[in-house]
Order: sequence, then C-alpha cells, then structure tokens
Amino acid sequence: MEGKSSAKKKARTAVPATASLLTDDLILEILSRLPARSVHRFKCVSPAWRDLIADPAHRKKLPQPLAGFLYNTYHRPDPRFYNFHFAKVSGAAAPPVDPSLSFLPSDEYWYVDQLDTCNGLLLCRAHMLPSSPSGDKNTRVESHYIVCNPATGRWVDLPPHPEVPPGGRIFARLAFDPAASSHFRVLPV
Repeated sequence: MEGKSSAKKKARTAVPATASLLTDDLILEILSRLPARSVHRFKCVSPAWRDLIADPAHRKKLPQPLAGFLYNTYHRPDPRFYNFHFAKVSGAAAPPVDPSLSFLPSDEYWYVDQLDTCNGLLLCRAHMLPSSPSGDKNTRVESHYIVCNPATGRWVDLPPHPEVPPGGRIFARLAFDPAASSHFRVLPV
C-alpha cells in the first residue's frame, strides 16, 4: 500500500518539475498550433500563462480572432467580372489577406468564383481559359475546384469528381476543422 501512495506522490511532484522545463518560446510554439478559443481558455492555467498569452509582443505568434470575411460580387453579363472583397469586423487598417486571390495562377484560369468557406479556407471553382475564345455565349467552359488559404497563399487543385461527366457540375461544400485534423473535405451536395 505504501509503495503505491509514494509512487503517486512522486508522479504528482514530477509533473510541476517537468512543466517548469518548458520555455516561453516552446509554450508559444505549442499554443500557436491551437485554435484561438483553446488558447483563450489556457489563460486560466496560471498567472504566468495568462501574462504570456496576453503579452502584445506574442500576439502575432498566436491564432488571431476573426478580422473580417471575404465575399465576392458578380457583374453581369461577363462572368469574368467577379470581384473579391474583404469586409473588416475589427479596427485593422489593412486586410490580413489579399482579397483578389492574386496568388492563384491567372494565366491558367479565365475566372474564379467563391463557393464556400470554412475556418479560413476557401472552396472556389476555377473556370479554365476557353480553348477558342470565340465570344460565343454557348461555348462550354471547363471548370474544376480549388481549395485555398488566403492567409498563407497556398492552394491545391482538386481532381475531378469521378461521378461527374466531363463538362458537368456538382454542388460542393467545404468541411474543415483545424482542431480535429489538418485535412479538409469537399462534400458533393
């Protein structure tokens, strides 16, 4: 009996000693990989963690609250006149992302329209440049899906859906929870 209680006592005393070995930089690196809501809750761990998280010098390293949102407008009759905009919800002077999505290869796409967003990622449909730009409104334009992160400028072309015939379309939605996984899902609806 005494052996078990002394082992538990040693385990309890070893945890604070181990936690004290973590440097502020290491704690910030760990916290930077968590969602903002979780980081906010970690302010309750201790006064030292509260001060570390609240320090203005560390804010750029930690997840930021919502600064605004992207939306697009469409000007008829030409579909190429999609305009992307950023609407601020905080007092930030400049948008933290490029609303024009200029990181996408403009030499490959005729135009891009935004379909869905989820936790900072965008699902877009990229319409390919017509092979013969005749100006005929009945010419079918091939398209495919792109998922991009405007904050990092990273993007990925998605392979065609196996059940959609060439030139056909499906409705799709984006699912992404960075707290659960670093992978996103595009769901046909």
